[in-house]
Amino acid sequence: MVFIPSTLIYWIQLMSTQQEQIINTIKEIAEDKKLSEDFVIKAFEQAIVSEYTHEFVDSQIDVVFENNSFKLYRVYVVVDNVDNDDFDDYIEIGINDAKKLDPSAAVGSTIRKPIEFSSLSKKLIQNIWGNFRHNLNSEVNKSIYSGWKNKKDTIGYYEVHQIDGNKYIIKISNEIFGILLPSEQIRGENLISGKKYHFVIVDVLENSRDWPIILSRTSDLLFMYLLYKNVPEINEGLIEVKKLARIPGERSKLLVKSGSGAENINPVGTIIGPGGSRINAIKNELSGERIDVILWSDDIKTLIMNLCAPIQLIGARITDKMISLVVDDTNHSTKWGGVTNNAVYLLGNSGNNIKLISKILERTVEVITPSDAEEIEVAYEPFDYTNSNIGNKNGTYRGNNESNGSKTQQKKRVVDLGIGSFDDFANEGE
Repeated sequence: MVFIPSTLIYWIQLMSTQQEQIINTIKEIAEDKKLSEDFVIKAFEQAIVSEYTHEFVDSQIDVVFENNSFKLYRVYVVVDNVDNDDFDDYIEIGINDAKKLDPSAAVGSTIRKPIEFSSLSKKLIQNIWGNFRHNLNSEVNKSIYSGWKNKKDTIGYYEVHQIDGNKYIIKISNEIFGILLPSEQIRGENLISGKKYHFVIVDVLENSRDWPIILSRTSDLLFMYLLYKNVPEINEGLIEVKKLARIPGERSKLLVKSGSGAENINPVGTIIGPGGSRINAIKNELSGERIDVILWSDDIKTLIMNLCAPIQLIGARITDKMISLVVDDTNHSTKWGGVTNNAVYLLGNSGNNIKLISKILERTVEVITPSDAEEIEVAYEPFDYTNSNIGNKNGTYRGNNESNGSKTQQKKRVVDLGIGSFDDFANEGE
């Protein structure tokens, strides 16, 4: 949306009393928006013609910019007889009246009659102003689309310009703005005007009534960017990211393993960082999102055990489409004096934990008790945790950012993972 440096009230006053001032304002708009002066004048002219003829149907008008002033004329066809029933005073004028305006007027010719802006209604001027803004928006957005269409899926560090209802207008540069729609906002996150945040450009629209650059705070690309930025071992190939499942701003599960030839690296502990510094840096950028870092296994049974830790399953039935997790659902006292229930813990708040487990396993996952399994005749395989090192998992911690690897490495590794494109990273300006 183009920010025209004029209020509607100002335009009503200007068009009603100071027509010669309009051209100066148009020049200012052209310079400010880097549009040609001829285009802005033409857009204003089209707005007047469109809205005037919409209100006065079948009428014809001429718009003239000359000598740094603005004039508007109503165009009439000169006719001989004004007394017959076919006479239409919207488009016709009698020869006698025409000669008062122009002594050389002749029947069949056209003649222009000046229109005073003071005679236009405020509603008509408002419609002209709105049409004019729409014309400018369309041209500016075409220019933005042309320059930004190849920057989709890039990350930038941008300032929140203003809050517009349930949307945020984000300042990308002095003249370019993007929009953060509710669907791309982290639930419950309140961004602060004047403060900078990381955003992903998820789309650039060719036709838009609003700013055409669509930004996101929920994209997995943002999570991966922050991960690579804070954990250089991933860039170096010492740690491999296998899968990511998220409910943005609430909880995520990150599945990792040691890279080839780096089996001595503890991928979970390395990502968490000293005192939880690395994982906390990511968490803080994502509005406190809880991040579970989990050791990957190619063995599905071991993977399930890791995903469900610290809960120890009684067993599971595993098929190509569905997994039934069998767990003891009796209440247990905790060392803090509370009560916990394994089934409830495994489901998680609003079922989020089991939803993420289902995404990772790419199957429908249900939680049942041994009595449920017996009742519905589900045959399951018992799990044995004896002498196992299952559940290498941690949540979030507080800490400081650490330096990231080169962006060239980041781009290559993320593309190799098939998670997304980091081509043409925007300068962050941090």
